Amino acid sequence: MLRAAFLLGLAACVTGLLQPRGLCVNAARSAPNQGRRCGSLVRLQIGGSQRLIVIWNSPEPFVYESSYGGAELAPLGRSTARFSNLAQALALGKKLEAASARVTYSVYRLGDGEMELKGS
Repeated sequence: MLRAAFLLGLAACVTGLLQPRGLCVNAARSAPNQGRRCGSLVRLQIGGSQRLIVIWNSPEPFVYESSYGGAELAPLGRSTARFSNLAQALALGKKLEAASARVTYSVYRLGDGEMELKGS
């Protein structure tokens, strides 16, 4: 239970759910607002409604092929990446496994206050 709460909090920090940023639009006036809190305003979502998080843990740093085709260094410990498409998230997981045999990863879909495991 504690691990699930930690992962949910980590994913919320990564996706910006704990500190809403971006463009907020008032449904009545359609006027942009750059404030931190939207209150009764509707928050626009850029990149689609589905939020998928890849969380991986590596016992040692390694280099892997990122989702955009470049090379990135995965640090020691836990790392995360956010996607809007399940195929992209699973593809990154396969790339991580190909780069290092000792890495473990999980793909979660963030919903209304819950985290659903989609693959690992």
